[in-house]
Amino acid sequence: MTGEGLDTGQPTVSVVIATYRSSYLTETLASVISQTHHELEILVLDDANEPECRDLVAAMGDSRLRYIANQNSLGPALNHAKGISEATGSYIALVNHDDILEPSALERFVAALSAVPEAVAAFSRPRVILADGTEDSKKTEQAWATWNLVDIPNGVINEWTRLGMRLAFPINPSAVFRAHVIKDIGVPKAVGGSYDYWVAYRAARLGPVIHVPEAIGYWREHDGNLTIVRSAARTFERVYLDGHLIFDAGLSLRERSRALGRLPRSIGAWLRDILRSRRAATHTSARS
Repeated sequence: MTGEGLDTGQPTVSVVIATYRSSYLTETLASVISQTHHELEILVLDDANEPECRDLVAAMGDSRLRYIANQNSLGPALNHAKGISEATGSYIALVNHDDILEPSALERFVAALSAVPEAVAAFSRPRVILADGTEDSKKTEQAWATWNLVDIPNGVINEWTRLGMRLAFPINPSAVFRAHVIKDIGVPKAVGGSYDYWVAYRAARLGPVIHVPEAIGYWREHDGNLTIVRSAARTFERVYLDGHLIFDAGLSLRERSRALGRLPRSIGAWLRDILRSRRAATHTSARS
């Protein structure tokens, strides 16, 4: 039995889907609607304000769906921040507009958090799917290795600051946060497409997390992933984040030193991207 059409009053989980012209949104919404945990509200934040997206949400015919259009584009960070502020559930899940959840995912995360009241979040390592929706086990293994998620312990992790630094990958679509935690964190505009890194880093400062060992979410790899976009704005996000890490007295000296060591590279990449964008603009202008 799916949760389609159910209206059970106050939701337990608010699922925030910040979208911008995603051709995969239908699959994502279908995977959320079919969750075995029914007490949901599903917020679709349309940063492109497209009639097609509005019609798609309406065609789903599920009373738990809320379509919210931005008259002017907010960008990834503020679009997510808006969804978080609009959420009314006790828990909040951030789900990318191109990813998929296993049917029992939210039920598993809620059960884990209910059993450990002091935990701020529950997560699992997602599997990688390709643009056509097929799973790629080799890419999954590579992703877990890249993000240092191969040997993390199962269950409650009390000291997870270092883990929090690399939880950007699992956050979408494989994590659920206590609403008061993620609302207090906030998502500043400057973090842009690195909002997931910001949320993981800030949450790691506030309490333990629960690792649900089964991989119950799917992260989709395709040409439009924010992670592969290169621009001055994207590289500035790293400068901004490293700056916060350096001056965060709650982090260990080792972590702050690592951020300090990365900062010159981050600044260098940012300056190179500024120059690259200016050259491209000049070249375009000359051809016009």
